Amino acid sequence: RPAWIAREVGAAIGYSHSGKRLPNKVTGDWSEEFIEGHDYMLLAGEDLAAFKAARFEGTDPVPSKANRGILILFEPGLHLVLAKTNKPIGIRLRRFIVDEVLPQLVRDGHYAPSRQVVDGQLVERAAPDPRLQRELRLARKLELEDRKFKVRTLQQTITGIEGRVSADAITSLRVVAAEIALERDLSDLKPRTGAGWLPPSEIARRLGVSANRVGRAISKLKLRGDIPGMAMPIMNKARHSDRNVVSYLYSPEAARRIERQLRVDGHLPPTADAAA
Repeated sequence: RPAWIAREVGAAIGYSHSGKRLPNKVTGDWSEEFIEGHDYMLLAGEDLAAFKAARFEGTDPVPSKANRGILILFEPGLHLVLAKTNKPIGIRLRRFIVDEVLPQLVRDGHYAPSRQVVDGQLVERAAPDPRLQRELRLARKLELEDRKFKVRTLQQTITGIEGRVSADAITSLRVVAAEIALERDLSDLKPRTGAGWLPPSEIARRLGVSANRVGRAISKLKLRGDIPGMAMPIMNKARHSDRNVVSYLYSPEAARRIERQLRVDGHLPPTADAAA
């Protein structure tokens, strides 16, 4: 009888505490719907010892830390978990059921992946074009290779600058590498900059000068590179390209120095104090 360790299922679909929240859900909030012995079983004592000692072909060993007891899900329980959870996999499953499965069932009592409901009528799906399928597979392969190349290049960059830039900068670049590899936004993992940090283009816009003049002021002030409290590198997309490039944010203090330099250079009118 197929069975899954509930905690491992929970970890796989995104429950906290290494998946422990899922068995707590089954025996707590969802207990009225889950039937013990049919959907799940709690193993403890001799039953747990026998289960841990068993070795079934094609299965993983039971984690050694499961000493007090474990909850296993049978197939109906696994399906019920996926139907109830508010994790992304559950949301997608419910959407699939209401969009694809139920419309067919209410019409003739059957579901077939080869069919769909269009304008209230059951129709056969168009057979996929083998040539198009091959092109899509090739495109996915090329896209994967491109991401691998970008990650390798970024990792080489990190190795080359490690020790010469701040730990926060290295962490940011590593998070960007993970974002490229996983195709996910991991912004929450990046170190936080203080309030008011701006890119040169925004400093230029606020002061009403060109970005080139701001860039020259930055060079004169020797604010190029990773300077704690002044400048911090970030990873951005290049214009008109998928290429990732390193750019910099400047702190409020750095922005004030840039503004003063622009006034000294005559690109901004002097302040009232300076004019006096």
